[in-house]
Amino acid sequence: MKEKLLNEVINFYLGSSSFNGLPIYDIDDYDIEAMVELINEGMVEAISEKDVLNPHIKGFELGLSKKHQIENAKDVDSHTCFYPTDKALEKVKVDYQRPYTALMQNGKAQFDIIFFDVEILERYNNCLLYTSDAADEEDSVDIGGRRITKKKKKETGRTLV
Repeated sequence: MKEKLLNEVINFYLGSSSFNGLPIYDIDDYDIEAMVELINEGMVEAISEKDVLNPHIKGFELGLSKKHQIENAKDVDSHTCFYPTDKALEKVKVDYQRPYTALMQNGKAQFDIIFFDVEILERYNNCLLYTSDAADEEDSVDIGGRRITKKKKKETGRTLV
């Protein structure tokens, strides 16, 4: 029963378009003891409306204790959703062509802060195409973001009549 329950949580999470948690009221033949075992083994996380406004979305790592999650799992009248942990998702085939999807398939929270190499921004900061100066330059910036210098015509001082 425990394996069936874990598969139901994983399949719901991966099958939903937004990596949502499986609501307690949608679980077929809900077995509280099997869910408690899965929580104790670190395979499932239980988030309730007592913890967040919308338990369908695992926005951040909440760091809920197992004791608290077990209380959530036992409260069948609450609005609790279950999420597979990164441990439970270890054997899932990850789609690395889609970076956000890959993070979700690895069990990351939806609003985790993601850091990247600041040097990447340097390319954009130093390119006129991505600065407010580009608007001022109008037609004097080429497709590579380089400034185009136009040769000025020499004035002869003559006036045409």
